[in-house]
Amino acid sequence: MDPSERIAQHVFKTVHKGTEVEFRSQQSTGEDVYDFDVTYPDGRKAALEVTRSTHQESIVTLEHLRQRSYVDAKACQHSWVVSPHPDCRIDLIRKNVDRYLSQIESRG
Repeated sequence: MDPSERIAQHVFKTVHKGTEVEFRSQQSTGEDVYDFDVTYPDGRKAALEVTRSTHQESIVTLEHLRQRSYVDAKACQHSWVVSPHPDCRIDLIRKNVDRYLSQIESRG
């Protein structure tokens, strides 16, 4: 079971209290086309397929941050945590963030 499937199983069981959500290990062979057998408390059965969607800009942003997750403070007196938007330009943030944050600090 991959992380996306594990999360989906937990969320489904949390939302649908008392429901059994059993992972189908055979689904990786291609014979079955879904990930989980679902049994509701009243006995009804269903199939659950988990899919994952990714936001490419977010992946690129996170990769840039992993490469170097901090900026050396030259003008700032305090430590800051910056959470950039997924569509941002990390290079521009790295270039300007120390100067911008020091201006905020200087204004109290």
